[in-house]
Amino acid sequence: MIRIRVTRDAGIGRIVLARPEKKNALDKTTATELHSALLSLDEDPGVNVVLLSADGEDFCAGADLEALESLIDASRDELESDASALGRVFLAIRALAKPVIAAVQGRALA
Repeated sequence: MIRIRVTRDAGIGRIVLARPEKKNALDKTTATELHSALLSLDEDPGVNVVLLSADGEDFCAGADLEALESLIDASRDELESDASALGRVFLAIRALAKPVIAAVQGRALA
């Protein structure tokens, strides 16, 4: 299942959240893919700016509540791993050497 799409064109690195059926909510897998995409675009000398957008009516519903519910009986290590995946995304956006523009439509929740 594709969770994000990445394209590069004319100096713009575009990341599209592609889980409209989940309102583009972030689970560990999506966060990990998003983090990797951000780092890849930051390291690409042909990319001058990163554009973050989303499929569907809403930009992002925040954390995937179903994924969080599945962690009810998780170990401390599993919980830390899940939280760290999401945290790395926010830290990467902040640390990127290139500007990041979010093209937000609909709801953007946290």
